[in-house]
Amino acid sequence: MAQTEKSLSTLTNTTLANNTTGDITPESIRDMLVSLRAARGGLHITSSAATTVTAGTPIKALGTTALSGNEVDVDDGGAGANNRLRFDPDETIESGFTRFFLFTATLSVTTSVSNVVVKAYFAKNDTIVVATEVDRKVGTGSDVGAMPLTGHISLGSGDYVEVFIDTDTNCDVTLDHLNVDCIGFLE
Repeated sequence: MAQTEKSLSTLTNTTLANNTTGDITPESIRDMLVSLRAARGGLHITSSAATTVTAGTPIKALGTTALSGNEVDVDDGGAGANNRLRFDPDETIESGFTRFFLFTATLSVTTSVSNVVVKAYFAKNDTIVVATEVDRKVGTGSDVGAMPLTGHISLGSGDYVEVFIDTDTNCDVTLDHLNVDCIGFLE
């Protein structure tokens, strides 16, 4: 029997509101359990690649990534989509259903020039989430600049998040290390 992920308001105001009539069915309980399960996923870089950045123009960071292997309702979008975590529920979901995700990332970068400010962001469906911006000045190109990144992002089915980078000087930026994790809860 198929379960349906439902919003918290549907669960509390309709599905489980008042059981004096005995309306709570085994299917209602299954829907509740599926809805309360946290979506989660992660990825890490397996092969670094230089990303050519035009100053002031955020761009998706390049490199080959792999999923962590413990994903629930999260994937990478398939077809070699690197640096991407997509909300892809296994169950049927009610129309307009979203989850509130906490994304965290750690990355280390090197650059092709010295004294450059590198900016990192999360982007939802290729749109920068401005509130997630973090900046790091790399003194010499061979310096490794570590950066943490975090953000709260609401995702519907099929929405995805990627790490984007920008600089204050035209140059190449290489993500030497990248680890991204997310966990999603009912809104």
